[in-house]
Amino acid sequence: MASDDIFTSMEYINEDSIDSNLICSICQKPFKEPVCTSCDHTYCKQCITRWLTSNKTKSCPTCMKQPLSTKELVQASRPLRNMIDQLRVRCVLCEQADLQRGNFLDHIDKICPKTTTGCQAADIKCPWKGTREELPAHLPTCIFEPLRPILGYLIAENNQLKKKIEQQANEIKKLRGETPEKIGTAAAAAVAVDDDSDAESIISSTSEMCTDDTNQKEENAIFVRNLPANVKFNDVFDFFSKVGRIKYDPKTQKASLFIFKNPNNANAPCAAKVIYVDKESASAAIGEYDQKHIPQWNTKLLVCISTRKKADFKDAGKEHNQAKGTYEEPLTGQDDTSKTKNSRRPHHSKQLHKPTN
Repeated sequence: MASDDIFTSMEYINEDSIDSNLICSICQKPFKEPVCTSCDHTYCKQCITRWLTSNKTKSCPTCMKQPLSTKELVQASRPLRNMIDQLRVRCVLCEQADLQRGNFLDHIDKICPKTTTGCQAADIKCPWKGTREELPAHLPTCIFEPLRPILGYLIAENNQLKKKIEQQANEIKKLRGETPEKIGTAAAAAVAVDDDSDAESIISSTSEMCTDDTNQKEENAIFVRNLPANVKFNDVFDFFSKVGRIKYDPKTQKASLFIFKNPNNANAPCAAKVIYVDKESASAAIGEYDQKHIPQWNTKLLVCISTRKKADFKDAGKEHNQAKGTYEEPLTGQDDTSKTKNSRRPHHSKQLHKPTN
């Protein structure tokens, strides 16, 4: 129950005999929730707040100090509050008298039969509200309490899902605000702590593929270990087949993506490699993809970004456009004409896609 509601349910006994130092100068009654101003005057919190809101001068009612703000109000001293808690009060709901003010909150929350309360099954969405004395009659007819085991489990599960969604949303927001360099550093650190041997083998394999006869230099590597639990492999390939070329090496059983981009021009093509390493072999994954299945598994993604030292970026962009969707079995449904174009690829492009033994 709110503090204002508690005070409206309470009346002081024998107010005339109460010490004048415990009387609010605004309402002329004993303090209910005493606060002090910066000029060391004490009032009921509700009284001084209402005064400052309605008074244009915004000053202390006693000394007329200006200006005075509600932000300056602080709780009254402990001795003063102890003196107030010793006063005797009466509950206006149940008419019980001779209650100690310091114990009145417990009386309202636990004892008073006229206090409005809710059902014990309110935590599982029972809407009933009534007085405490009416509660025993409601409990035998409550339809929510028998469902507590089921509803309690569903509510707990729903709360866990909400927490996970909130955590993922915060992680996504954080990642969007980070630069690629920060993402690469954090991801590499996570891999080093979590699985050193696995990370080293994958990074080593990709580094070899990124350094070939075209004099490409590795500049950055991003290892993302925790992609969503259910990753649609064919959706990933559909996306990458539109922006680059996909190469599958049956010896290493890995599929690589190559994208060319000029580091000096954000709108130019870029050189990048993506390697997918899965719990199942890449060959089995590609076979399922060609059969239009939708396999799902945890996918580890390694991106190796490189720049070309000698190759002409215009030629690389032309080669990039010619090579779109050039997988062993075309992923984008290209016809025989496109296959013929892909077969006339420059010799240095073949060197770029040279599989790693």
